[in-house]
Amino acid sequence: MSQIAPTEMNTNWAIRNAVLPGREGRWSISIAAGLITDVLADADFDSHCDRQTIWNAQGRLVSVGFVDPHV
Repeated sequence: MSQIAPTEMNTNWAIRNAVLPGREGRWSISIAAGLITDVLADADFDSHCDRQTIWNAQGRLVSVGFVDPHV
């Protein structure tokens, strides 16, 4: 199976305004090199953000995959 090299993917992005399971409020998730680097309260995001691409989840649920393709 071929893998995407880290240099080939957008390695600097974030999701804002997300609802996370088991947490109150809105959250921001920062991703770098395909890994989650920060999960911050949405209010704290602006002072920590250096991401090139920011997606607005518009209050929608962000969670892990519901199906494990490795099983």
